[in-house]
Amino acid sequence: MQFFLFILASVFIFTNADRQYKVAAKRISDSPIISRKIGSDFYSNLYAGIYEYKNEYGLIVGTWNDTGYYLVNSKLFYFSNGSISALPTLNNATLTFPQGSTNYNSGGNNFDSISFFNGSYYLLYDETDIDEYPVLAWAKTDNPFDQNSWIRLGHIFSDSAKINTFKASFLWATKENALPMHYLFWDDTQAIYSVYVGTNPLPLKTGDFLFLYSGVTEDDDRTRTGCTILDAVNPTNILYRQNGSIMSPELDWEQDIYLTSIVPDPYGCPSNVGDIIGPNFVANAECFIGVYGIYEIGAVRVVASWIDDISSSTASSDNCVDIDSTCGSYISNCLLASYQPLMCKYCQ
Repeated sequence: MQFFLFILASVFIFTNADRQYKVAAKRISDSPIISRKIGSDFYSNLYAGIYEYKNEYGLIVGTWNDTGYYLVNSKLFYFSNGSISALPTLNNATLTFPQGSTNYNSGGNNFDSISFFNGSYYLLYDETDIDEYPVLAWAKTDNPFDQNSWIRLGHIFSDSAKINTFKASFLWATKENALPMHYLFWDDTQAIYSVYVGTNPLPLKTGDFLFLYSGVTEDDDRTRTGCTILDAVNPTNILYRQNGSIMSPELDWEQDIYLTSIVPDPYGCPSNVGDIIGPNFVANAECFIGVYGIYEIGAVRVVASWIDDISSSTASSDNCVDIDSTCGSYISNCLLASYQPLMCKYCQ
């Protein structure tokens, strides 16, 4: 049996002496891919999550109109030339949940995140009452394209706890990541200047996890997207947090930036990835496509990469004078990340 560890969106910051990470984002298009202006039945298309099912991409979109909040299915089209589009959110594509089973869904449902684990898709969402008080809930399906197939699993936290979250996401323990338990990341909306959960943590080739979040500052209440790298062994530890945002409101339709979902780019990185991440980081670049909102949904490319931190891995000249005769003493030290790769490779 595996257990959940519940993580409030405040974690410990550590440094990785072996790698220098960098994350960058670039809009795929300057126009929204889902909007009332281009066919949506809803006043607002707030947040969205991407899922892959049988080599096709879909979206779950949190929407709003004057009758409440709704979760709506859409379809995403992404091509090798980099173009991207989506079907409009329509009333007849609204996800169905059992009515009358809870007092909270009288105000509708709003989107948090969607993830895949062990053959099923899991949806985190907010059930809201008539006063729009949100309670974190979840549901599952084996076919996310079927809007009627979702099975409601109940509330994540006890109702008596009165935990008011804004966004949440899962990090599942799998054979590939070897984590001992599942993790749930969630945020505390009681804080005045909040940090909000953004995307599901996704594994990088290094084993560490890319985790995007949203936040505001006391100087500007417009929401931006920031990034962190979480430790492969203990994802409550932050190995790297980038200074400044990777994405901020710039276009006339962008009121805030909530980057809520990314998936690996099925076509890999584009030939001009160096223009996004910088020439020094091209070799290890990993590319993702994502969606962001609020009110209208846009598309973005996110690139993560790393280089060796030479300042921590290069031996000083004092250690290089008689290195051949002392390689034996480095055997145990080579287990330490700070000695790799130069010293240990030399002694092999």
